[in-house]
Amino acid sequence: MVMGIFVTACSGSDDDSGDIKNEEKVIHKAKFTVKIEGEVESSDFISFVFASADIKENTLWKINGVEQTNEMGVSLGDNEFSGGTTTYVVENAVPLQAISVGVQVLNFGAPLKVSYKAEIEGEVLQDVSALELIAEEDFTKQYSYSPE
Repeated sequence: MVMGIFVTACSGSDDDSGDIKNEEKVIHKAKFTVKIEGEVESSDFISFVFASADIKENTLWKINGVEQTNEMGVSLGDNEFSGGTTTYVVENAVPLQAISVGVQVLNFGAPLKVSYKAEIEGEVLQDVSALELIAEEDFTKQYSYSPE
């Protein structure tokens, strides 16, 4: 199963200065916290995809405080949740005009608990806490965020 996300940004102006004309029309602070509890098995499918576009910047994201150089989209999958770290914080590194997040967790084995929290400009917009998925259950969502 493949989840594709494509977000584009375009401008109707010939001004190539790259400056965002209306600064309040961007997301200054986005923070996403994702967590998987339980043993992730090889048959399970986990995908958290965060995407955006910027005409001036190529480094848009931080994962657990580390900038993801030259990445306009980042993803966390099965490997990131096997063993070790099971909680990740994804944040924007620059102001963004829109953000798209795809979440898909397909459980085929032992129970898993899924948590997803989205905070935009300090306001919690989604908070899924420890949603338990038993064998053959899934959690699939597509979220879009833009400034108001």
